[in-house]
Amino acid sequence: MSSVSETFEIHSPARICSTKGLRPRVRNLQNAAVRTGTRTQGILVTHHQPGRYTAAPSDQVPSGMIRELMH
Repeated sequence: MSSVSETFEIHSPARICSTKGLRPRVRNLQNAAVRTGTRTQGILVTHHQPGRYTAAPSDQVPSGMIRELMH
């Protein structure tokens, strides 16, 4: 079984644009996990500052779950 190692970074001056930009990337991470058979990682979305987010697989998040972290 392999793991998904992609990380997406989103930069946007408007919160709504960030949210719209983030959803498809989170969905891509979920789809990649299904394709690789990864069942040990969930997705962690980290909010670094207004308009700046990262989304990445995480062993700290249960499989099938998405968690947000305010940094």
